[in-house]
Amino acid sequence: MNYKHFKLLLLSVFAILSGMAHASQMGTVTFAAGEATGTVPAAVEEEVGAEITLPTNYTLYVEGKTLTGWSDGTNQYAPGEEYTVPAENVTLTAVFTKNEVNLSDRTEPVTVKFD
Repeated sequence: MNYKHFKLLLLSVFAILSGMAHASQMGTVTFAAGEATGTVPAAVEEEVGAEITLPTNYTLYVEGKTLTGWSDGTNQYAPGEEYTVPAENVTLTAVFTKNEVNLSDRTEPVTVKFD
């Protein structure tokens, strides 16, 4: 190998290694319905360390319960909370809590509004 080829080889290796050092690592956050029926939110693929907003609930249903969080099996996070994408892919499962009061408990007219 002559000097010219060696220099070209070194430049190529340097370019490859430099690109690897600057490549961002991606993480995936998927969502599971848990005990609910319906459609789970789409998975989010984002750069590790990025902040995502956890979904609120418009598509999952458990009779007599309200979505109160997303659990990774160890910690629970509120819908709408900012969540940092971890280095390992993670699945967050919907957590529902029994409603304390339901509409049939009301004696006055009730108006229900959806965002």
